[in-house]
Amino acid sequence: RNQGGADQWGQVKRLVSPVAGVGDHFGRAVAIDNDTVAVGASGDSDNGADSGAAYVFERNQNAPDSFGLVAALSQPAAAANDFFGTSIDISGDTVVAGAWGRDADDVTENSGAAYVFVQNNGLWQQQAYIKASNTGEFDAFGFKVSLSADGNTLAVLAPNEDSAATGINGDQNNDLAELSGAVYLFVRRDGQWRQQAYLKTSNSQSGDSLGGMSVSLSADGNTLAVGANWEDSAATDINGDQSDNTADGAGAVYIFVRRNNIWEQQVYLKASNTEADQQFGHAVS
Repeated sequence: RNQGGADQWGQVKRLVSPVAGVGDHFGRAVAIDNDTVAVGASGDSDNGADSGAAYVFERNQNAPDSFGLVAALSQPAAAANDFFGTSIDISGDTVVAGAWGRDADDVTENSGAAYVFVQNNGLWQQQAYIKASNTGEFDAFGFKVSLSADGNTLAVLAPNEDSAATGINGDQNNDLAELSGAVYLFVRRDGQWRQQAYLKTSNSQSGDSLGGMSVSLSADGNTLAVGANWEDSAATDINGDQSDNTADGAGAVYIFVRRNNIWEQQVYLKASNTEADQQFGHAVS
């Protein structure tokens, strides 16, 4: 944005992959924090077909229109079809990249993972390798990620998770609601990450694909928006009838809040003109 006129926008820089290749999908995910930009390239094949990569660029303070590459990120033991960089977020000196195709111990296919990188004295290094508490085949954990502004709270989406649990920290292992989806909340203290909560919607059902395309944390990390774009209720507006499944694929959004380190669902949102196949919640922020 032109600082001389708040409503004037112009292209400052065109960022490109330093090792561009056919099908790299550079820009599949992007995130920005002040003068630092993180870019995912989920189709990068340097470490196997579609293993994925991510890049960090910084603005040159002496030349505001110039950005330079400061890091190329990849996961250890990268493998084909990991799709590392499908999702990405950045907060200060912390970058998180999702790899929804990552296999757990090379056995549980497409269970997914998230990787946390931190910058120290200009050097970016991996801090954590994060998996779900109920890792399952094809769950696609890491399909979307979102960080709080201080980088210490992380939300990770697994759109293909199958538990029929509802609410917070329910039964993770019954697998009775295929593709209902789940979101996992992690917190960092003293450089160590741990899972804080396992979130399901109040009306979790097969095929809802909870957060099928998007999750978003607030800056303070205490509010989370989650879209379930295939949810079927015909309800409208705020906290309507969740059990009226007469509008296939209408979609819904759920707001969760954290108080005293305890998460709870606060609001169930629907469009004011709900109709089938709207996919309300396909993207949220």
